[in-house]
Amino acid sequence: MTNEQINIAIAEACGWNPPPEAMGNMTHGGGKFFSSEEWREAHIPNYGNDLNAIHEAEKILNKKQQNDYCFTLMDIQNSWGGFERLHATAKQRAEAFLRTLEKWEETK
Repeated sequence: MTNEQINIAIAEACGWNPPPEAMGNMTHGGGKFFSSEEWREAHIPNYGNDLNAIHEAEKILNKKQQNDYCFTLMDIQNSWGGFERLHATAKQRAEAFLRTLEKWEETK
């Protein structure tokens, strides 16, 4: 998945919905007109590159999902050690998050 696809998928999983005006071709914000793509880029957290953003997303996981997430993250890192998991990158965490929720799409 591209970074944009990752960010949108995680935002949607966390309950993010764009306002109706952002669904058209243009939306007005703060005296400036944005395309839908520009609006998303300006408002959706960069989950794949920002540890703080992905930590916030992780909070929506229930206990079973948290357990699955940990095992998925270890698979992605190809490591079963706890220390490596603590140092997972935002991108690794984002992938594990989406795989846990079965929303990961393989890049073609």
